[in-house]
Amino acid sequence: ARVEPKAAGATIIGGTNSAGKSSLLNSIAWTLGGDKLCPKHPIREGQDKAICKVELSEDKERMFPPCTVIRTWKKNTKGEEVSSLQIKTLEGFTAPAPQTILDNIIGTLGFEPERFLRASSKEQAKILRELVGLDFTGLDQEYKDLYEERTGINKRIEQLKARYEGMAFHPDAPEEPVSSAELMAELAAREAITKQNNKVREAAGTCRLSVQQCEQRKKSAEEAVTEAKRVLAEAESSLANVVADLADTIRAEELQLAAVAALVDPNEGEIRDKITSADETNRKQRENSDKAQIRQDHTAAVAEAEAATKRLDEIKEEKRLATEAAKWPISGLGFNEDGVTFNGRELSQASTTEQMKTAIAIRVALSPSLQFAILRDGSLLDAEPLAAVADFAAQ
Repeated sequence: ARVEPKAAGATIIGGTNSAGKSSLLNSIAWTLGGDKLCPKHPIREGQDKAICKVELSEDKERMFPPCTVIRTWKKNTKGEEVSSLQIKTLEGFTAPAPQTILDNIIGTLGFEPERFLRASSKEQAKILRELVGLDFTGLDQEYKDLYEERTGINKRIEQLKARYEGMAFHPDAPEEPVSSAELMAELAAREAITKQNNKVREAAGTCRLSVQQCEQRKKSAEEAVTEAKRVLAEAESSLANVVADLADTIRAEELQLAAVAALVDPNEGEIRDKITSADETNRKQRENSDKAQIRQDHTAAVAEAEAATKRLDEIKEEKRLATEAAKWPISGLGFNEDGVTFNGRELSQASTTEQMKTAIAIRVALSPSLQFAILRDGSLLDAEPLAAVADFAAQ
């Protein structure tokens, strides 16, 4: 059989069951696609070989001349069905590595745009990204990682804020903790001064006792003089001595009293009170210091979250600008992290006609040199959708 497709638009191949519609389409696909599209037994039962020829027009962009593709299937000595391929130009030149040449022309989807529709959402998005040259893998991963990191930072901000607001603050507490050891040392120094002062006081008391004793001796001497004139000379001598001793003692007492008057006892009670309150003072100081640290951590965390938010917005803008600059196979086409979209909705929610048009446009864009596609499910379309697809193909 020989079929010549229209130069533009859709060529509808119809007929009754077993008329050979699928065989015709398969033979074209097998000839150009090779083993990856060909079944294990392409030769009809009872035959030893099969031949299919497909004529291709010129592709000036790829410097590909008009040629004929010939695929021949034969059975080898083991009964296996193997194929050979030739590409011949009109001048009789046979091209080397013919399947490589065809693979470059055919592209990712082969001849069936519907393969795009049957692919998963992720695979559709992958094909479309490669087609329009948009690879957001790095940006998407950075966005995801940064979004999760910012979520953790915001959670830590709330925790730090709650801790900060729940902590006590003591305005009367010092910035640095009080040293109990220093207070004990100061108390010991003051106690030593007090002890020395007490010694001075004891010396003054001793002088006071000496004065009292001298006064008693004087009294006794005077009584002795009064009572015993006969011992006047002895008594007067004794009196003179006592008077002299009294004068010395009084001078000594005056010196001691002057020393006592100059004494200043340190305030031991103040130090004892500070020692008693040192632990409470230090507790307040530590709580103030902890609260100040939490405030610093909270401020730093807020700054991290703001930086992450800024970068997330930048990533969105980069993706938007790249998407706007991309050359799409059909107007309204796009993709998101879930798959391909059409006019802002998932492609699977578009009408059958819209899906067919999208698949054809992508097929042509993937292989502009071979603008030929096979719609195996065309029989499922009603007359109006089928005509719409045919008009689109003609454009």
